[in-house]
Amino acid sequence: MSRQTISPDAWHSALADLRAAEKELTRAQDRLAAQRRRLPWTKVDGNYAFTGPGGTATLADLFDGRTQLITYHHMLRPADPSPCSGCCMVADQIPHLAHLHARDTTLAFVSKAPIAEIEAFRTRMGWSMPWYETKDNFNADFDVTTGFGLNVFYRDGPDIYRTYFTTGRGVETLGTVWTLLDLTPLAVRKTGRTPPREHRRPGRINGGEGTMHMTETSRQSTRARARPVITVFERSPDGGKGLARDMRVRWALEEVGQTYDVRPLSFSAMKEGAHRALHPFGQIPTYEDGALSLFETGAIVFHIASHHEGLLPEDADARARAINWMFAALSTIEPTIIERAVVLYLERDESWFEQRLTLVDNRIRGKLTDLSRRLGGAEWLDGDFSAGDLMMVDVLRRLGGSGLLTEFPNLSAYVSRAEARPAFRRAYDAQRDFFNSSTAG
Repeated sequence: MSRQTISPDAWHSALADLRAAEKELTRAQDRLAAQRRRLPWTKVDGNYAFTGPGGTATLADLFDGRTQLITYHHMLRPADPSPCSGCCMVADQIPHLAHLHARDTTLAFVSKAPIAEIEAFRTRMGWSMPWYETKDNFNADFDVTTGFGLNVFYRDGPDIYRTYFTTGRGVETLGTVWTLLDLTPLAVRKTGRTPPREHRRPGRINGGEGTMHMTETSRQSTRARARPVITVFERSPDGGKGLARDMRVRWALEEVGQTYDVRPLSFSAMKEGAHRALHPFGQIPTYEDGALSLFETGAIVFHIASHHEGLLPEDADARARAINWMFAALSTIEPTIIERAVVLYLERDESWFEQRLTLVDNRIRGKLTDLSRRLGGAEWLDGDFSAGDLMMVDVLRRLGGSGLLTEFPNLSAYVSRAEARPAFRRAYDAQRDFFNSSTAG
């Protein structure tokens, strides 16, 4: 073993370098967890039977009334003379189940051994997790044939979906509440709740078709926890081009994997008392999540970013800078762009229209010059993509067709990069599809 001895100051300096690398690893793990939550789901159509201490059970029964289920496939075999030591080590590291239960998640073990042998072994080892005997194709259908593995399922009313699977070294890091929850679509962490997004690509399992949809109705969820609801134009004046302000809220929700419902409003309904109770200025969008209601998009996006992973850095200084860019987009860049829209749509018939438009365009150019200089050749405004970039790009998109943005190639490329993000495309498609459905016929 190599041992280098250095002064305390040099040691702290070396530790700081290591800490920076550790933080980057943490951020990379957070990004991976967010990507895992965006993994499409596949619907489970098989009727699987299990035997537990209380008798027979179905896959739905294994959820024990909760929304999420993690199953660990322990390699315990009938009359097993030497149970798998690796599987037993996993079992020894399982955290107190109450913490998972409090976060709407059930953990259960399954094995091929008879339930009497399972119970005897579990008692001998001092384990408390629920453990079931499986006799049918449950293991094989979910990619566990001769070895071990871990599957994650999500229950939405009567429907069950498979959301994740791992085996081999994929189970090595498990053992805490957080590492287990990071495998689930409903990643409930200290920073808040990140429910799954209901956007599923077609998939097949046991001959069953998966589903693909983005919830666009105001119906109540069948889940124990309701989805947030945003209000949108019944018929958006932008013609479904993704320029209405609910777009930035949809986009933020998609980035963090939060499913949501929408409630469309006509222009007259927006001015009525029921809506003004949510938005005192009679505009859209509003955001409702339980008892909480918000009505400014900056506040809404900040709330979403603050309560979910993915849009604000964990580092306090980087987080503050990302929030700073959110305010810059809304307070410095957007007002002049909105002023340009007012000139175009309300002042076009005035004799001084051309001079006024030129004046406003030059003011916008000044702002864009400063922003272009600051962005330089970077991909995003400050490190990784953040809520600051989301808000800035949504504001800049309002310049489409003006020719102003094309004068700044790095800003044009910046907007294009953001528009290519899968979350943006989902939000854009959802808003466009809703507009098309509302105007059909």
